[in-house]
Amino acid sequence: DAIWIFRVLDSPRARPPERPVSPVGAFWEAEALARRSGVIEQDPAASNGKVVAGQAGRDRAGFLTFGPYRFLPAGRFRAVFWLRGHGAGIDLQVTTSGGRQVLGAETVRPVAGPTFQAVAVPFALDAPAPVEYRVVWDGMGRAAVDAISVVFADARHVWHAEIGRAS
Repeated sequence: DAIWIFRVLDSPRARPPERPVSPVGAFWEAEALARRSGVIEQDPAASNGKVVAGQAGRDRAGFLTFGPYRFLPAGRFRAVFWLRGHGAGIDLQVTTSGGRQVLGAETVRPVAGPTFQAVAVPFALDAPAPVEYRVVWDGMGRAAVDAISVVFADARHVWHAEIGRAS
């Protein structure tokens, strides 16, 4: 017998009240991206057990992560940066056109403590384009970046730094 994956209906089903939302997104570990400052440190609380960390007096101010320039389709998105630190200022940027066009940005002062802070940066693309995600540390205090996730803006979940937990 044939296996059928579709069923023919006598009449069409009612349309859903809203358009479907893609659950597809992207996830990058900070230590897998390029950097110009900071070091990779072991951290059992991080999603892959590692972070990129900058420490005043040890590291110079600059990019704790940047990249990876991957194409996204046109649409509205949300980049979520997983951070931790104290006494530091961090600029989060979503860019295109080789970093010349900023699509979204947020300046934060991470909250001290053992938990990673999720900071969302909304952005939109009018046409498909390569997108880069940047974490720029001011060189003060201490800052650590665990990961960056990107989903469509209307997606109902964001990735948590704990492995395998999404909401």
